[in-house]
Amino acid sequence: MDQYGNSNYNLETVLKQNIVNSDFYRNDCAVKLKTWSEVIDQIFYQVDYVEPWLAGNARGPSTAFCLLYRLFTLKPIEEEVRATINHEDSVYIRAVSDGARSSLLVSCKLHVQAC
Repeated sequence: MDQYGNSNYNLETVLKQNIVNSDFYRNDCAVKLKTWSEVIDQIFYQVDYVEPWLAGNARGPSTAFCLLYRLFTLKPIEEEVRATINHEDSVYIRAVSDGARSSLLVSCKLHVQAC
């Protein structure tokens, strides 16, 4: 599927840098999560809010956005994005996948149909 946007997947530069330099992303996301469905499973078990930054004064990236970035790097196919947007198990899965769709505008057809 064609992906649109800049090399940061339309994330602000500071957020992207904090994601790729975070222990969670480097040790868990990038190394252990090799498939779209593995990332979706981790969203189900680990995400309990969808904000770019950790709560409080910390400037670390949230688990949700680390997993979102991992989804970007997996180069999803349309069926994966569509199934995830319509996922029934977790509102957080739908929210993160909608972020993937919105940030990448992965295809005009998918973007219009999801609205």
